Amino acid sequence: SLVLCMCLCLGAISFTPFLGLHFVLATFLAWILNGNIWASLIGTCVGNPWTFPFIWLITYETGIFFLGSEFDTLNNIFTLKHILDNIRDLIIPMSIGGLIWGFVAWVITYFVIYRLMKSYKNMRIVRRKLRETSKKISETLHHIPLPHPPLKKKKNSKKSKE
Repeated sequence: SLVLCMCLCLGAISFTPFLGLHFVLATFLAWILNGNIWASLIGTCVGNPWTFPFIWLITYETGIFFLGSEFDTLNNIFTLKHILDNIRDLIIPMSIGGLIWGFVAWVITYFVIYRLMKSYKNMRIVRRKLRETSKKISETLHHIPLPHPPLKKKKNSKKSKE
């Protein structure tokens, strides 16, 4: 379960600016950890068309904060030509910010997934014990003869018609 948690947490790879390589990186790291590759791929669903703009903005701004303003060449101009012309100035801050936010996301996700999996396992153990106890009780009760209630005598139906 520990390795499964770690593989699900590989969704933190979505915080890197290497779009298109998230599945490859998650698969490679899960393979290195001898973990569940499918869990790592599910974890990368953190990065999707709805979350990428926010992830990119926060990683870029965090990278700029840590590197200083000399890397801030985008000046809030997000045209494709400007981004492609300044790709190196964009990738470096996003990589630094992605490492920071990826680590934060990994730690938070790890502890949440670990607690969920631990509580699920505990719940399964309790259900199994309840099922075993219930089965023992029913087997015990099956061998005990139960008293039958006395049969009630039927009243004569002819008298009721009169």
